[in-house]
Amino acid sequence: MENISDQQEPQEPVYDFNPGVQRRILAMMVFDLNNFLLFREIIKPEYFSNQIFRDYAKIVIDFGKKYGRPPVVDELAQQIGELLISRPQLLEADYFTEFDKIIGTEGGFEFVRDITVKFAKHQAMQNALVKGATILKAQTDENYQRVLKLVEGAVNVGSTTDKMGVFYFERLDERIAQRELGANRAELSIATGIPILDGHMGGGLMRTELGIIMGPMKRGKTLFVMNLVRNAVLENIHVLHVVLEMSEVRLEDRYDSLISGITQKELKIRASEVKEKIDAFYNHPGVGKLVIKHFPAYTTSVSMIENCISRLNAVHGFIPNLVVVDYLGLIATPGGKNEKSYDTGTRYNIFGDHTKELISLAQKLNVAIWLLHQTTRGSLSKSTIQLEDSADSIQPLQDADVILTLNQNKREREQSVIRIFIAGGRDVEDKKYAACKIDYRTGSITPLSDTEQAQYDRNMHRDSEPDGL
Repeated sequence: MENISDQQEPQEPVYDFNPGVQRRILAMMVFDLNNFLLFREIIKPEYFSNQIFRDYAKIVIDFGKKYGRPPVVDELAQQIGELLISRPQLLEADYFTEFDKIIGTEGGFEFVRDITVKFAKHQAMQNALVKGATILKAQTDENYQRVLKLVEGAVNVGSTTDKMGVFYFERLDERIAQRELGANRAELSIATGIPILDGHMGGGLMRTELGIIMGPMKRGKTLFVMNLVRNAVLENIHVLHVVLEMSEVRLEDRYDSLISGITQKELKIRASEVKEKIDAFYNHPGVGKLVIKHFPAYTTSVSMIENCISRLNAVHGFIPNLVVVDYLGLIATPGGKNEKSYDTGTRYNIFGDHTKELISLAQKLNVAIWLLHQTTRGSLSKSTIQLEDSADSIQPLQDADVILTLNQNKREREQSVIRIFIAGGRDVEDKKYAACKIDYRTGSITPLSDTEQAQYDRNMHRDSEPDGL
């Protein structure tokens, strides 16, 4: 009787990357300039199955790096001759027999082009698994990360071969059509949910962008970004909240309170109500997913965050659209928490490197990233926090796409108002602000009504210190 497991859907054809196929790939790299330019970054000599093929691949690739093109037949023959002189143990007949076969396969490379990326990816994965098996003989977290990097690299082989930019003038009609369909910055941004703020930011924070939220200790940076997350998941945005300062359980409690509207002190005694409200929120049509991930402070790098995203995708199929990193000062520096071997300027440069790494991550994964950042102790008493109030100089801020500061003067604290100020950024209206009510019991932040905002604006215009509502 036929086993049920054998009754499967037809599979995609599996290509046998035999010597004949590998030979045609080499011939394509020699005789087809366009395909050589397309594939020279992903084809590696170690992908080929025998030493002769590997030597030919290295000659072609090295020649291309030096001259910007593959060698012609005479040049290839000369390079082979020089190789045989330098390594007399090689059999000349074998190399020139293969030479005749390669130059005899000129033309008809359409099929070869179609499978070249599959060949490179397949061979890279095989190599990664072989190397990984050796590395894993020492079972350490560091080695697990090394193996994960090898496998990720193999998976990504060829992922950029079609990404060659856009032809600006030729894309004019398409660009206009996209705008007519609403595919502009506002449509592509992840909104904060605070209308005035979103208006000044052109709709919100775009994917591939880094936004920084600054404020002094105990000002409510985490509460503020949690409200941005709450709004995002309601818009079917998947969010990864990376927390370095508190445990996952504590942050879950805060989200429970925010989403249910029930204070943290009452979460236990009103458990059934909490469950009902959060279930209702999650069952709302089009709600995205939220993953909370704690990493140890001062020992976590940006690459570890990237690895976490890769694992979430591989294991759960979860790909975030928005990432929150809470916060900059807790990301690893070379000397750890008690950094003594680096002067202050070097420490600031390290944090600047972190923001550059996060921007690279945002662009690579097509995600928006909100990064929380501490300001100086002196900023606690300032009416409006500016870039120069950064606890680690302005070095980490230079590459951010938008910088928000959270502000409260005495009157605002008394009235439970928090003022969000756009301190800088690209493609945003800086030196603008939006005021919101903040409920510290549940962590909820609510934009002022039109009437309240109008009164607030009048007070701001009349007095440098915002007055009562």
